[in-house]
Amino acid sequence: MKELFMKRIHLLCLMFFILLTYLLYKPSLNLDFYWDDYFCIKINSHLDDYKNIFRAFYDQRITNGDYVSLSEAAYRPLRTIYFILVCNIFGKNPLVFHFLSILLHLGVFFLLFKLLLRINYSNATIAFLFSCLFFFHPLHLENINFIGSSCDIFGAFFFLLVFNLILNSEKPVNPEKTLLLFVLLYLSVLSKEIFITTPFILTVLFFNNKFISRKYLILFNVISLIYLLQRYMSVPSITYTDLKLNLFYSIKYCFMTFFEYLKLTICPFDLLQIYPMPSINETNMTFNVLTGIFIIFIIGLIALRKYQLLLGLMIVIISCAPILNIIPLSSFVGNRLFYFPMLILIIIIYKNIPENILKSKSKILSGFLILLNLYSYGFALIESYKWNHVEKLFQASWYSSKHETALWNMSIIMMQKKQYREILDFYSANEINIPENNLPYYYMLLCKAAGYLGLEKDFLLFYNLMKESNVGKYGGEYLTQDVVQDFKRTVNSFNFDGAKKVVCDININK
Repeated sequence: MKELFMKRIHLLCLMFFILLTYLLYKPSLNLDFYWDDYFCIKINSHLDDYKNIFRAFYDQRITNGDYVSLSEAAYRPLRTIYFILVCNIFGKNPLVFHFLSILLHLGVFFLLFKLLLRINYSNATIAFLFSCLFFFHPLHLENINFIGSSCDIFGAFFFLLVFNLILNSEKPVNPEKTLLLFVLLYLSVLSKEIFITTPFILTVLFFNNKFISRKYLILFNVISLIYLLQRYMSVPSITYTDLKLNLFYSIKYCFMTFFEYLKLTICPFDLLQIYPMPSINETNMTFNVLTGIFIIFIIGLIALRKYQLLLGLMIVIISCAPILNIIPLSSFVGNRLFYFPMLILIIIIYKNIPENILKSKSKILSGFLILLNLYSYGFALIESYKWNHVEKLFQASWYSSKHETALWNMSIIMMQKKQYREILDFYSANEINIPENNLPYYYMLLCKAAGYLGLEKDFLLFYNLMKESNVGKYGGEYLTQDVVQDFKRTVNSFNFDGAKKVVCDININK
């Protein structure tokens, strides 16, 4: 009788979990291509050919589209291959991309749950609640809704596969299994730059462990070096040296950049770079100093064996993150950086919970985790609502910061919603300073808006401005072939003489 009752309880919990997942992530399926997704997927013609799967390993234009300059290109071959496969099988459909991101996020949830059970079998309920805390956390909505951030989910998925396979061994890992672990870890690293830290993290966690030999762990760190070499070979002509853009030119920069990502794993967002705050900008205290103090504090707690205080601090970080997330303009950009660090945080917290708490005080801990989950889920619903009113957030961001990214995304959304008159009115009512390399893109949007409204005079005016601004300082053009062809297809649909002249002009200047 008791067994039947427990089965029903488990079934109800599963149904409740499915309902919460549906309510939280269903709005994501209605979203379109935002930010770099517009250039990297929607108008990226490189994704239309299966042959480019191999080019993804040495030509980052395949990943980013021609719009993104080589100096800003990310080296993420696995994400590129994923984009190519999805585009060729399902077409460039945002619904498919968002649905697959949700499925992948679910996969990470189940792998995390299995991992926590393997770490400690004492209490499956607590392991499940910790996994739910990760799955429903509001900071991860950006990884679902911004398609380019799916690389964080891929990297975490393969990292957890490796972790589970190591702990699944009753005997020490043999050479054959080590090869499989090596491949999976390599796939994790190919997902995104931050995952070059995963071999090092596994080495630290399993160095005194019976499941895997130390020589294999040390060998895993070769993966990071292979990745750095691949990246260096794929971008040989780049001279830009901003470590924030993840570029590697020498051994010195390799080590410095590795430290940058290790720092991101510990404290995953930059107050100065992502969300400028006057209270911090007015002082000489940089984010690096804050991070340094934080790391020293953590090391001090470990040295003093204040493990419960350390766990409390980590839970406070997880609890405060949703509050930070609802501050106006502090969401949308940068939250994806939390995905992997949050995963590591959850694993470390669970691994260090004293056994007596898991057994004798499990009801108190479960109650606390349920409240923490509900609290986190509430903020996630707020974040989900904000995503479904994305144009308002971009508009608020523009009026607050005058940042061109907010302006561009707001314009893209207006275009998708066929708010052509609003686009023209907005541009005429605001003084807009745009970098010269992006100027032709904005004139192109205005040109399209005027064309859809049938305003031939304005259409030709913006087209001429677009042509004039498209000439670079040192020759060459800012508008790429992908963008020009997309523009040509749009202009072809306009039914006035000026549009036909522009199509002919595009063919001549091609």
